[in-house]
Amino acid sequence: MNYDHEILLKEISQEIDSIRKALLTKDYFIDLRFSAYTKVEVSVINKEKKINRSNCLEVGLRIMNGNKKHFYYFENSLTEVKPILHKVKSMFTKKGKIARDYEELASKETYENYEKYENIEPQEAIELIKTSKERSAEKYDINIKSFICSYSEITAIKGVLNSLGCDIRYSYSESYLRCRAIAQKNDVQEVGTQTHGSREGSKKLEFENTIENAVHTVKELLEAKECKRGKYSVIIDNRMAGVLAHELLGHASEGDSIINRDSVLRKYYNKAMADEKITIVDDNEIGFGKLKYDDEGIKAQKVEIIKKGVLSNYLNSVETAQKLKQKPTGNTRCQNPLFMPIVRMRTTYFKPWKTKKEDLFDEKECVYFIDMTGGSVNPVTGNFVFKPKKAYLIKNGEKQQILKNVILSGNIIETIKNIQDIGDDFQLSHGYCGKLGQYVPVGDGGPHMKLEKILIG
Repeated sequence: MNYDHEILLKEISQEIDSIRKALLTKDYFIDLRFSAYTKVEVSVINKEKKINRSNCLEVGLRIMNGNKKHFYYFENSLTEVKPILHKVKSMFTKKGKIARDYEELASKETYENYEKYENIEPQEAIELIKTSKERSAEKYDINIKSFICSYSEITAIKGVLNSLGCDIRYSYSESYLRCRAIAQKNDVQEVGTQTHGSREGSKKLEFENTIENAVHTVKELLEAKECKRGKYSVIIDNRMAGVLAHELLGHASEGDSIINRDSVLRKYYNKAMADEKITIVDDNEIGFGKLKYDDEGIKAQKVEIIKKGVLSNYLNSVETAQKLKQKPTGNTRCQNPLFMPIVRMRTTYFKPWKTKKEDLFDEKECVYFIDMTGGSVNPVTGNFVFKPKKAYLIKNGEKQQILKNVILSGNIIETIKNIQDIGDDFQLSHGYCGKLGQYVPVGDGGPHMKLEKILIG
């Protein structure tokens, strides 16, 4: 299905232009977000197949006057916005500090860019899922007891306007594939999962590789053994490195967490907290979380959270930047315009170093972690518990045994100090991050890395 942005543009452009003129005011600060989108969802649950299509227009209007913020949202209608603007003129009499503070750092940018994306037809997606599952089951000689695969595709026109003249409008694409394979051997049942995302149209989704990975994982887990509890040298793969960057350092560096005293990192700003080979970046230019402008219309920039071992930057919205006496970084995002925008990551990763990936495995004995299936982090204390998707016992550089039910636990500050070496490889993964009831697409990743004295079991 090839999407043409001109269809949506014709439907909303006149109303948006009219609203833009009505927004221009010096009496209070207003910003508006809109998203007009088409969505296709495909699900395959064993032999049952479903296709769903939907279209929607969503609008969020934020007004700041006096010392208060007011938020209004609408679905499938732009005509409700202008009456609200007329109404607030009689409600508000002075701009107030909160609006003046926002205006100091708020966007005045203008930008317009529309691209076309190549998407696949829903029936083609169903056929790709079916054939990929059959090939993978045959390749690994496994009987899949239950198979669930879902695919979603969103193509939209999005934008941000404000009372200072900001006018950002652009096309947007987001496609995602989830696969879950369940198999059983004797009384043991295991689950293999895998995901893949694309921001360049669903033609870029890797259906076969994603489904094969899930089937291969469940096949291996049926032969896995329990891991003996203890402290080990640990090697983590690219996806697990991304989990550490995102969950341990990314959330803790978000400006609202710093202001609310909910982050263990608030005491470390401009201080060395790791080896100089460690640099952690939140990037707007690559991965599933990439964006050119954030949901406040701020031009996004690459942020080095930790630079050569030093905590150098926080991730900021206009509001957190003002309170922390810093600059906005283009990290303000919302799930859609029906939600208030908050500080979020984009694509967060460890930068690679010089060590060859294969040299990291030159160990007498260690444990190799692959990806993650779950876990939790206490951002105040820095304590965490993660469960990798699978793990291997490595002896003399060779895989000896696949392990399951492995739990990695520790503390953010201690763990980052225990990173002994970093590989020269690099890979990103795709997913969704939840915060305050909102989910946004994000990327994470990095190189393979070696950690010392990690408690697992």
